[in-house]
Order: sequence, then C-alpha cells, then structure tokens
Amino acid sequence: DPSHRKRTIVFGGGDRRLSDQDPTPLQVLAQKWADRILWEAKDIELILDSARGSLRVETMPIGLTENYYRRIAPQVNEAINSASIAMKTRTPSVLAAWGASATNHGGAVERSESIDTRARADVLASKRPDLVERRRIAWDQYWSELKTYRFMLYPQGDGVQSPKFAEAILTLVIPIALRCPAFDDLK
Repeated sequence: DPSHRKRTIVFGGGDRRLSDQDPTPLQVLAQKWADRILWEAKDIELILDSARGSLRVETMPIGLTENYYRRIAPQVNEAINSASIAMKTRTPSVLAAWGASATNHGGAVERSESIDTRARADVLASKRPDLVERRRIAWDQYWSELKTYRFMLYPQGDGVQSPKFAEAILTLVIPIALRCPAFDDLK
C-alpha cells in the first residue's frame, strides 16, 4: 500500500559508516517502507530506487553529546550565551582539538583515513605554532576556552560527524574539518 511509505527511517547513534554497509536492505526499505532515509555516518553518496523514483540517502545531523553535556550544563550554557566575535582575540587563533575520548583512549583510531587526518593536523600544528595551538583542555574548562578561539581544527576520528562541529558553531568558532557528504548535506 503506497500510503504507508510516508515514513522516515533514521540510522543513528553510532559510527556505522554508510560505505561499510550492504545497500540491499536499504533498497528494500526504500521500495516498501519509506520515502526518506537518514544516516548519521554518511561518508558516501547513495541513491536508492524507490516506488516514487530515485531516493537519496540524507544525513542525520548530530548535536551535542548528552552524557557529556549533562555533567557541565551550566558551563556550556554560559559559554554559548556569552560568546561574541569581540572576545576572539587569542593568539594563536586556531585550536587543534582531538576530543576527550581520543585523549583518554590514547587517541587510537582504526581507519587509515582517520590516522592520516590526525597526522596532517599534527604536522600543521608543529609547523605553525603561531597559528595553531594543540593542547589538552580539562573537560570543565573546555567551553570557556573554546569560545576564545576563532577557529577549531579537528581531524576525523572513527566517526564521520563529531560533536566538535556543533560545539564550534554554538560558540561562534569556525570549524575546520575534511569535507565529506555529511557536511555537504548540512550546509
């Protein structure tokens, strides 16, 4: 029954890259059950055949990480509410941010493209310390520090999207990351 295809199916809550998936089950969903499919870790373009024609898999946007936010909500809210372009006077103006989980787990990533982006970011930070500051910021000071930078450089981890993108935007910091289909969808 075509009337039952007005559904959106969302795949999120993890870093299951679209490029690692067999598209056959998604094809079945597109033909029988849904007229829209959202995928969190969208790292490739995927067009499916549906009952209504071509169906492009879209990006499910992520936001802040709840279990992290909940611990420091007052600091986050204060940083967001007080962020302004006028306070962006820090030199160097680029924060190189790997994230708390990367630091706590030794920064270990498994994907070769993730390792490559971290190596590139390390090279830039070491060659241009006048421009890029790579530092570990305590979790309870992160937001008050972040809002003072103009830019945030963050290399790709094992996931496609990162809360770093939303954190930067919320504090008027320009995020710098490798381009991928997920970011093209979210522009």
